[in-house]
Formats: sequence, structure tokens, C-alpha cells
Amino acid sequence: MIKDFEIKKDDILIRGEVYLPPDYDGQAKLPVIIMSHEFGLTLNSTARYARRICPSGYAVCIFDFPGSGFGKSQGRDSVDMSIFTLKDDLLSVFEYIKTLDYIDKDRIIMGGLSQGGLVTALFAAEHADEIYKMFLYYPALCIPDEVRAGNIMDTKIDLNNLEDKFRVTGSVNLGKKFVEDAIKLDPWKEMEGFDKPVLICHGTKDELVDISYAKKAADLYKDCKLVEVKGGKHIFFMPWHINDVVFETVNFLNA
Repeated sequence: MIKDFEIKKDDILIRGEVYLPPDYDGQAKLPVIIMSHEFGLTLNSTARYARRICPSGYAVCIFDFPGSGFGKSQGRDSVDMSIFTLKDDLLSVFEYIKTLDYIDKDRIIMGGLSQGGLVTALFAAEHADEIYKMFLYYPALCIPDEVRAGNIMDTKIDLNNLEDKFRVTGSVNLGKKFVEDAIKLDPWKEMEGFDKPVLICHGTKDELVDISYAKKAADLYKDCKLVEVKGGKHIFFMPWHINDVVFETVNFLNA
């Protein structure tokens, strides 16, 4: 079962979906997972995991970040998007999910992919008391370092002559706000406040985010398991990689 939702906040409209277990009878309260997608993509990316995880007894919330990709959410242009605006959007989803009467508010789990992984890690540290567990797939913890080095998703930028709008990955326009906010970030200092169980799954052949970032995060967290996905690249496309990651995730959640 899939339930659509909308969240309106000021001029921002966030659209998403909640996947429920196919045998859910509406009686018990469900643990819930909130998943944040990658840079430039949509909830279609997280849907592949929601479909596979929800039969294990979890509600899985996926949504489109406004200003990222070509999703259903509205109200923000990509040139006005940054890690901080994404974190604010995630808070809106988080607060909405807590209002649902079929959700177990003591078992809210955060999940994030790539840039969504960075946003999730930062958010979780700020709301650790309300979060049960967290899992990250190929988290883009490198973004602040890369932006400071004049690089975004393999696109070179001139920090001394920054344009109001520039294109990265051939399809997404960004603005100064993304750069200025990323430069301010010290993710390692902010992340260390999260002390709940963490799972990180990262490909050994990741061409965008070196696995050393995942290893550093695993050392930073007090209770973290790092799964090195052999041969996995940035974004798990191969069915066997997806199956392996889902297996590890469900075991982590059920432990």
C-alpha cells in the first residue's frame, strides 16, 4: 500500500509517499523510515528501497526535495537550493511523519543516499533524541571538501569569480547559496553528536565519493557498522548490490 502526502510550508510544497507493509491491518503502530534521495534525483531513486524494505514491517517515507531534480515538489528553484535548505525540508517531512497515527514515534529511522546522506547525517545529529537508528548509502560527506577545492560533482567552479548560476552534471543549475553554505560546513564536528546505531553501505568502486569518507564516519560514530559493497559504484544499480544492501539494512533494523 502506498499513501501520497503533501506538506505546505510558506511557498514550499513537498510531495511524497509512504509505503506500508502489504499485510498491514492498521492495528499496530509501525516503525518508520524517512529516506532522502541523492543530488539531482527524485523519490524514484529511494522507491527501489522502499518497496523492498516495507514488507519487513516498516513504513517507509520517500519524498522529492524541492529544487533538486525533476520531482513533484515545488516552490524552490535549484539555484536557491543548498545543504541547509534541504535540511529544513527534511525537518518539515520529519514533523509531518510524527503526526501520523499509525507511526511508532519511538522508532523513527533516518536513511539517506549520497547528498541525502550528508543532509540526513547532519539532521540526525541535531535530533538524536528523537531518532532510533540511521542508515546511509554512499553518503556524500565529501561535498564541503570538494566545494572548498572548487569542484562540485566533477564540475570545476571558480570560487574567486562565482557566477550567480552555473550548471553541474549537465542538467542541474546551482547558485551561490549552495557554495556559500557548503563552505561553512564542518560535517565531522556536527555529526559526532549522533550516538544511536548507524549502518553505512558504500561501494568499493565509488567514482564520486571515495570510500575513505565512509571509513572516517564509521570511526567517528560510537555504534556504526560499515558494509563495503564489493565493486559497487556511486548509486547501486546492479540488482545484486541492491539486494545485498537491503539484506544488510533489514538485519540492521531488526537487530
